Amino acid sequence: MPPERFEALKTACRLTGALLSGAGAAVSPAEAAAVSSALPDDARMRIWLAGLLLGSGSPLDALDASLKQPYLQSHYRYATLQHELLGLLEYCGQRAIPCVPLKGIWLAERVLPVPAMRQFADIDVWVAEGDVDPLLAFNRGRGYQDLPGASRRRRWHFHVSQFKLVGGLPVVIEIHWKLSRGRLETVDWQEPWGRIRKFEYSGVAAWEMEPLDQAFYLYYHGANHMFEDTKRLLDLCAVDAWLHQQVADPWPRIQELARRGRTENFIQLSRTLIAVLMGKRAVSDLPGKWRRYVRFILAAALQNPPVPRPYCRRILKFFLTDSPFQALRTLFSPSRLILKHGPASTAKRADGAGGDSQ
Repeated sequence: MPPERFEALKTACRLTGALLSGAGAAVSPAEAAAVSSALPDDARMRIWLAGLLLGSGSPLDALDASLKQPYLQSHYRYATLQHELLGLLEYCGQRAIPCVPLKGIWLAERVLPVPAMRQFADIDVWVAEGDVDPLLAFNRGRGYQDLPGASRRRRWHFHVSQFKLVGGLPVVIEIHWKLSRGRLETVDWQEPWGRIRKFEYSGVAAWEMEPLDQAFYLYYHGANHMFEDTKRLLDLCAVDAWLHQQVADPWPRIQELARRGRTENFIQLSRTLIAVLMGKRAVSDLPGKWRRYVRFILAAALQNPPVPRPYCRRILKFFLTDSPFQALRTLFSPSRLILKHGPASTAKRADGAGGDSQ
């Protein structure tokens, strides 16, 4: 993990937090160019930087071509996905079905200054379990097909997926009736449903979780996915800046939710990463296990090519899960993969490549 890549990521996170909180000056083209040059292989970062510049008042035509082209592609994809989501929300509104956009599509609309700066591949929505079948039928009526294994996922999972091509772009809609499978935690994921509230999404009625529930879910979800790329790390800092604008001193209440749901380690990982990425703590100053976890995540997210995603997720969840029995259930890969991709070996490679990143 070369230090210049890590410092570029920290700069992008700092600029994001400052812009969203209103505590910093507008992002300059020189700052964006410095980050982009340090991460030339990260297309998601270039799209994000374009959004920061546009959110700071820079005109689209003034963007460097290396930022403008991927941003326009992302904007086209966002407009396509947004159109598909609006059709679903209109259907739900006509039938009084509360429908909650989740994750990337919600973050783009409600948190970020420019929605298309957040690149994402699918649309996630959360509805009551009894409303899943009507939504599936509605989507089939407008050309969506169930992805293979839908019936099995209905029995054992917490969402089903449908797919269609829209103008040559693949669009996947994931319909959730729970927010997590619940294997690794004891969170009552249905409790936030009782606190959802209406908001207007591009002129159409939609629903969302209240801020503490939203942040808690995204912190947990990001850690559960091991913050597998720079996009998720940028999301983390954006959500933190947004949350502090919505709720005064939110962390004690976030930690109480984590304690009740036995997700303290997952939430602590998110909080530690925020502190590191925002420049409030140095990696070398972290306690032993958290230093290893953070090095592991940063090395996996920043190196090119990235560490294989499935192995990273299983390994990290093994270390973060409080219950030993539940932790063993997270590991289904051979021990040689754990040895190859585990925190110790990844941190060792990071040290050998560029030393400890501050």
